[in-house]
Amino acid sequence: EEEEEEEEEVTARRPSHWVSMGSEAEVDAGIWQFTRPPINFLVSRRRRYFGAPVELADRTEPVVEVEEGRDAPEGPPPRVDAIEWRTVEVEEDDPTPVYRRQMDRGSQAVAETVVAAAQTTWRPKRNRAIQYEALTKSSSAGPDADGITPLDSRLSAAKLKEAREAAVAEAARVAAEQESKLAEFLRTVYPTVQAALDENEYLGLFSDDFGLLLEETKEPVLLSQEQSTLQEHQSFKYVDTPFDDAVSCVAWHPTLPDIFAVALTRRDTFSQRVEHTLKGTPGMVAVWNMLSPIEPRLLLKAPEEILWVEFCPTCPSLVAGGCVNGQLVVWDISKTLMAALSEKMTSSNDGNDMFNDSDRQVPVVQHVLSSSIEHSHGSAVTQIMWVPAGLDLSKSGRPQPQPEGTKPECVQLLTLAADTTMLLWDLRPDKMKFSLANLKMLDLVWRPLFKIFIAQLPDETADNGGVRFVARPLSKKVVEGEEDDAMQTMVFIGTERGNLLYMDWRAKELDNGKLGVQEVERGMMTHAGPVSALRRSPFIEDLVLSVGGMGITVWKEGLWAGPILTASTAGQVRATAAEWSPTRPGVFFVGKADGTVDVWDLMDTTYVPALVVNICSPVAVCQFEAQRCNAKVSKPYVAVGDDNGVVHVMEVPPGYATAGANEADRLHTFVEAEAHRLEYVAKRMEHRAAQKKKGGTTTVDDGGEAAGADGEADPEAVAEAKLRVEVDEMLGQYRDQEKAFLESVGLYVPEPEQEPDD
Repeated sequence: EEEEEEEEEVTARRPSHWVSMGSEAEVDAGIWQFTRPPINFLVSRRRRYFGAPVELADRTEPVVEVEEGRDAPEGPPPRVDAIEWRTVEVEEDDPTPVYRRQMDRGSQAVAETVVAAAQTTWRPKRNRAIQYEALTKSSSAGPDADGITPLDSRLSAAKLKEAREAAVAEAARVAAEQESKLAEFLRTVYPTVQAALDENEYLGLFSDDFGLLLEETKEPVLLSQEQSTLQEHQSFKYVDTPFDDAVSCVAWHPTLPDIFAVALTRRDTFSQRVEHTLKGTPGMVAVWNMLSPIEPRLLLKAPEEILWVEFCPTCPSLVAGGCVNGQLVVWDISKTLMAALSEKMTSSNDGNDMFNDSDRQVPVVQHVLSSSIEHSHGSAVTQIMWVPAGLDLSKSGRPQPQPEGTKPECVQLLTLAADTTMLLWDLRPDKMKFSLANLKMLDLVWRPLFKIFIAQLPDETADNGGVRFVARPLSKKVVEGEEDDAMQTMVFIGTERGNLLYMDWRAKELDNGKLGVQEVERGMMTHAGPVSALRRSPFIEDLVLSVGGMGITVWKEGLWAGPILTASTAGQVRATAAEWSPTRPGVFFVGKADGTVDVWDLMDTTYVPALVVNICSPVAVCQFEAQRCNAKVSKPYVAVGDDNGVVHVMEVPPGYATAGANEADRLHTFVEAEAHRLEYVAKRMEHRAAQKKKGGTTTVDDGGEAAGADGEADPEAVAEAKLRVEVDEMLGQYRDQEKAFLESVGLYVPEPEQEPDD
């Protein structure tokens, strides 16, 4: 009989409340957690390895056999990149070798010996004798022939007092006589000493006579190594920042030669900067005094990090700064700077601290004016320029003189950003009279007067984000029509793609009377990287220095056949900054990413730098700014900012600070010669291209005239033939003069005549 299976009733178990027994602590302890911030690596390779040819071939590598249970032999096999290892079984009867080493060593103990000698010096003996006898006098004897009284005689008290008074009177008489002689001597030499002291005060007692000789002669003089290299005068570093910062800009005060401002930015990667952008990072500009390198005189606070800072030329109390978010801010330091320079900073800033440090003693200045975010740039402001005093730019970009009866002031600014635009700003609300009190009326509602668009090049599709620009110096005489300058409103713009653009910032009028968009007249592919510096020569306005990637170019405005100078940095290192010398027309400086500075002297050489100076290696040089102060300075200085936030103030040596005789004229002659050469090469290339297109070549007829494919005379070829004849004539004259000179000094050796061949 089949047993009937009994069905069991199963009831669902209700979940009970979980009680912690400490297991979650063990789970958390087993989870791996970060104990330190991650380490960032940058893997790169040298530029010359890119695109290098590679040869691939099969190789037969040797095989190294290793017995089982033993280690591989020590030391890598010679000239083997990859080794195949095999295991070999060990036979049982094979005994294990025992390696023994023998060494013979000997030692010997030798007592130290010292050889010394002593000798007594014996003087030679002489037969000599001396006799003496004491002299005595009796008490009864009177004075002798010399008037000396006997020794046992005594003076009375009255005579002793009288003798003392006589001695005192004699001493007073002698002192008075000496004083009269000293007074007479001082009266005699006073004019000469006074003239010598005045001369030392005016001329300088410790001045360098050879340096003064260099300034007077204006001729090349042999200098020592210290006089021909950049010497560090002082370094400045603000250490009270909570992050690692780098120098983004350095600006010198236009009237006070010892004051300069330094803008600092964080050294973040792209991901870190994106993270900090959401939180907001306050900007900071430190104002330093060269006489106090311990701490800055002022701290200028901004809503965002500052990439460019510039003092107003006519009103130095105004400082303009460009932010990372595209805003433009202005500070007023008229009261705070003078107080900081005259008083010691011993009081705190009353809680007005940008980093929540109540013990900070450096005054912090808030900005008085900031632009509207909606009407500012769409990306970081990369450069600021003040419009010269006495001039205004209209809404179409045309320069015009300021109204008569007003004081010439710098009231307008030009800003450049990577959003392909340039903006013009005016500090006067609704064209009111300029005053510092009216600046607060524009805070957060400040809008640009007009916008300049940077167009794309015809053969490019990407936008030309501006990095640096340089405009031609505006002149009031040109604006008023007293002088003619067609390039008054032209501007060079360096882009992130390494292009150099040349355009007019004025908007062209259309047929319907409206204003159009600016057009790029010239576009040059100059550098293999972003343009890091763009400077105009202070001596020759047509020369523009452009630096980017590893290339250095010097352009002449109006000459588009090519650059006047094309070179690369020493050591093929990326160039990061550049600046013209403020005192010598033919000298400029180039800062590099390895912490060195190339000093170029066009009067000496044009293909290699004349000097390479180590400033902050291996830290990169970020900014290079020369001192351009209206006040007369004894020594020129240049400020070099590095990637660690340190500003090195370097003293320019006399060899690169003092211009030679007619150096500006010689540089102008060099530029004109190079311009003529470039124009000639461009014409010849066009001529050759036209001939190649026609399918003919240039020939020379029997009469020596150059003719083309159609038989007509070629004027350029004729000029070349004439030049060749002139060179041959000059060479013959030189050889005749050389022969006459050698004959006059008796060194001429006639050349042997060659025998005719049979």
